[in-house]
Amino acid sequence: MVRTTDPGCYIAACEALASFDVRAELGRVGVPTLVLVGSDDQVTGPAEARTLVAGIPDARLAVVPGASHLVPVEQPAAVTDLLVRHFGTAWQPAHDSATGQTAIPAAPSSRSWPPRRSPSRPRRSHRSPRSPRPPYRRRVRAGPTRTRRG
Repeated sequence: MVRTTDPGCYIAACEALASFDVRAELGRVGVPTLVLVGSDDQVTGPAEARTLVAGIPDARLAVVPGASHLVPVEQPAAVTDLLVRHFGTAWQPAHDSATGQTAIPAAPSSRSWPPRRSPSRPRRSHRSPRSPRPPYRRRVRAGPTRTRRG
């Protein structure tokens, strides 16, 4: 993936990330959060992940053994399992121990979603039928082709 990235774009992304610091805003995250990190990540490792978990009100930490920076690519089965468990449990009704009440989600309405369009009103497109699509050009680098060895 990095080999096919334009060097100028990669440098610009690294410079932008170097100045990106939102630690003061972490407390504003209002949803249950799963922070995934590879145990061998040398870029944003477990220490940085712990900082996120400490700053986000309802956050959980999952350290994936044997993975480095690209956890979903390196350990897809483990990440899938963690996400399924997170989304299966994170959105349970909240129980308030002070009042003894449990939040119950509202019953679904009888209206279907998305709303149906009346036949007299045609669907609008984001593009005019006369405007052509911008040309897509892929940069191709000349050079030796590498193959993976199993």
